[in-house]
Amino acid sequence: MPISYPHLPSIGIHLFVIIALTALVAYLWHYRRVPGVATFMLTTVLRVLWLTGAVIISESSSPFWQSFWNKVSWTAGIALVPAWLVLVLQISGQDAWLTRRRFASLVALPILFSLLVFSNEWHGWLDTGTPLHWMILGYSYLLVLFCYYFNLRWIRQSSGLRRWQAIAVALAPLFSVAGQVLSVSANLTNQSSDFKLLLPIGFLLASLIWFWALLYLRVFTLVPVAKDAVITAMSDGFVVVDYQGYIYELNPAAAATLSIASGEAVGRPATEIFSVWPALNEIALQRNVTEQETLYERADGDRYYTLQSAPLSDPGGRFLGTVIIWHDTTERHLAHAQLKLMEESRRRLLANISHDLRTPVSSVLGHSELLLEEIIDSPEQQRTYLKRIHAKMLGFNRLIQDLFELARIESQSDRFRMARLPLAPLIEKVYEKYLSDVQNAAIRFHCDISIAADIFVSVDEDRLDQVFANLIANATRYVSKQGSIVIRCSLTALNPEGEAFPDGKSMALLSVSDDGPGIPSEHIANIFERFYRGNESQSAASEHSGLGLAISKEIVIAHGGKIWVDEAAQQGCTICFSLPILD
Repeated sequence: MPISYPHLPSIGIHLFVIIALTALVAYLWHYRRVPGVATFMLTTVLRVLWLTGAVIISESSSPFWQSFWNKVSWTAGIALVPAWLVLVLQISGQDAWLTRRRFASLVALPILFSLLVFSNEWHGWLDTGTPLHWMILGYSYLLVLFCYYFNLRWIRQSSGLRRWQAIAVALAPLFSVAGQVLSVSANLTNQSSDFKLLLPIGFLLASLIWFWALLYLRVFTLVPVAKDAVITAMSDGFVVVDYQGYIYELNPAAAATLSIASGEAVGRPATEIFSVWPALNEIALQRNVTEQETLYERADGDRYYTLQSAPLSDPGGRFLGTVIIWHDTTERHLAHAQLKLMEESRRRLLANISHDLRTPVSSVLGHSELLLEEIIDSPEQQRTYLKRIHAKMLGFNRLIQDLFELARIESQSDRFRMARLPLAPLIEKVYEKYLSDVQNAAIRFHCDISIAADIFVSVDEDRLDQVFANLIANATRYVSKQGSIVIRCSLTALNPEGEAFPDGKSMALLSVSDDGPGIPSEHIANIFERFYRGNESQSAASEHSGLGLAISKEIVIAHGGKIWVDEAAQQGCTICFSLPILD
């Protein structure tokens, strides 16, 4: 039976359906990278070609164009069903069935049939009613059954919105298939040409169902939008590198880390973008799951990151690219380092406490045993031993009070009574208070105030006095007779690191200096730790608790300042601390 080109009863319906399907493709162009969308766009384009061929065949008077577009329509119809099967497998999550061999057969047979279609003038094998014609139709309908088999499995295994999506995907092509079957039947039985409208009407109903599924059920768009929202909002860096080594996608966090705009990075070689971060450049070349800790030296400060990479492969196992995620672990790294320092400080604290307690406890026990055994008969000797026991217990009491004081300051359970006070009179008051004590130790005591009388600070006067008491007592302990101690007060625009304060502000700089032996450089970093005394002798260590500088540090910090040792001092020891001044 030869191929005929009958006139279509209604061109308008065909054109309307063509426009509707084209609009559907345009709507999904934004989601073309989502798995399944490209295949769906292909099936829709094939429908458009099929209908366009039918219109041109009906309206054209040229035998050539009628023959050409008949072949295009045949080719589109042959390729449509395999593409539909791939689509169902992709969006239902059953694409593991689509091995390389099966995919190759799905592609090869339509190509072979299309070649036969375009060469039909020479062999005539595809004329209507020929065995090969029926074989191609049978092959297409067999694939349709496979499509619905996988679609029904999807419906049965799903629930909720996912099941409604599966029903819509199964329902939409049903109208197309029904329209095509009825249209072919009408053509073969020479029925009324109105039956040929069933095909475009079936396509129209299918396209309306697809529009409803896309807009209401969010087929294709729900998961991609959710993924885009999560990846865009995540604070971790996220980069996809394709199999050729080019940047395929990256989120704002990754762009910010690499100091580059997303639009400038996509499409460029990963080695070029990652050149500022060697570890990232190295991990991008890996084709296996990799995780490593790395340091990224940035202009705004070094940061520590955990890099993770994983290969991306299609269902057939072909390598598509690499996804890389990095997480900023700087805070954790610093916290771990701080924890190590705290653990070391704790061990040193316990060692110092045990050292401080062991000697006086042994002394108290020894003297008390002598008294209890009545070995000492002389009242003078007994009184001497009791005085020694009393002195040791006073040391214990001082140690306990200092520990309690330090714990209260650190826990902030003892609130400071802050007041706005002029700084110069405060320093003069401190000088006058400790003048006689220092002079009685045969040490010279001086005060150097270099600030105006209208400089005010917010301080707890008693706590500030406690800081000076500790610093002056510490200096007195190490200065020899005829030595000197100096209290200084001035303004400074630089912090201890020599950098300017923000907004050009100034701080009050206070210090206590002495001309004693000074502090060895290896001990400077630790002198504000509890019980730390460097290489002091045991006798000197027993005279004080070793907590004075630690308490002073906590008080200064509570006032918003810093305390440090001036390493530039030419002689002796100078301990400085800063206080914020009020406007």
